[in-house]
Amino acid sequence: MDEQYDAASQLESFPCDAVVAALAEIAGDPAQSDETLVALCAESLAEIWIHRGAVDRDLLARLTPHGRREAELTVAALAPGLLTRPA
Repeated sequence: MDEQYDAASQLESFPCDAVVAALAEIAGDPAQSDETLVALCAESLAEIWIHRGAVDRDLLARLTPHGRREAELTVAALAPGLLTRPA
């Protein structure tokens, strides 16, 4: 699991669409029981959105409740203005 956790938390450094899709698949999977992995994927998604300057609100809405909360907390802490911008 440590390798998965490391990968999930480091993927924010690769803000391409394929990485976003992979992170979203895990953070949006209601069958995913590893909340730590979901949180790390959601945090990496949030970091990518911050890097891109916009939150993908459709994708945010598709995350699991735990993933959505983690992504929102990350954006709120690092770039709170992104959450208040109109969609």
